[in-house]
Amino acid sequence: SVARQEPPSQTSPCSSIYHYINFGNIFLDDKKWENSARLFDKAMKQDKSWAAIAFYSHAYCTIQLSKGDYLTQAKEDLQKAQESLKYLCEECLVCLQFIKMASVDSGKGEPSSLEKQMTSKCSMYRFFDKNITEAIQKIDEIKEKGRDAIAKKSPVFSLVSDADEALQLEADNLYSRGLKYVFSVEEKPRFCWEGLVVFLLGVLQIVAGALLTVFTVGTLAQIGMGLISEGISDCIEGITAMVTGEFSWKEWAIGKAISIGVSIISFGVGKIISKGFKAAKTAIKAIGKN
Repeated sequence: SVARQEPPSQTSPCSSIYHYINFGNIFLDDKKWENSARLFDKAMKQDKSWAAIAFYSHAYCTIQLSKGDYLTQAKEDLQKAQESLKYLCEECLVCLQFIKMASVDSGKGEPSSLEKQMTSKCSMYRFFDKNITEAIQKIDEIKEKGRDAIAKKSPVFSLVSDADEALQLEADNLYSRGLKYVFSVEEKPRFCWEGLVVFLLGVLQIVAGALLTVFTVGTLAQIGMGLISEGISDCIEGITAMVTGEFSWKEWAIGKAISIGVSIISFGVGKIISKGFKAAKTAIKAIGKN
């Protein structure tokens, strides 16, 4: 029968969301992203209203696969996960309101254990929702830069403090429902060729500054020292860019323009002071002779 044939292929004969999520997590642990994404996709299609975990985990696999317009696809999955999570939050809040109403009617001042549990559950959902929001924001930032992304996973228990036992229990509840991991989105590290160009420009400036200082016999020593100083600064900036992968030509150009402007002004002021000093010295000598 069909029911007997489906379990070996890891397909649920009863079309259970959590069955698909469970086997999707097995493939996820083995880093078989395509198989994992396929099973999460099946869970998503079962009931979009209650498939927050499936949408979320599918977004993780999509980023790991990095195929096509994967950032847009991952963002859409995360948005759907957030929409689905709203149903769980609303259900939890309604239950909490009924519990509070019952507590008021009973005349008890202290919150009951059930009220505390539902409060912790609502808090757990808020932490999960915040994680999704941060991932969406980071994807938008990376897309705007035209860069690639990576997803770094961590246990679901990392969402909440170890010291809060009630929240840890709720994290365990999400874990049992298939949310084994949460993830953060980061920009994929890359070699910054712009940084290398700036570093080489810095080296050229140092060499040019040294040659000016040596071969002009001190006439253009101030300019030479300025070039050496600028060259060292560019070398440092280039190395930093190559290490971090972050560089902006616009910021570099603005900084360079300011630096050159200050150098020109300093050089001009220095010349004026030098000429003034020589003129004063000549005048003093003339007065002394008279």
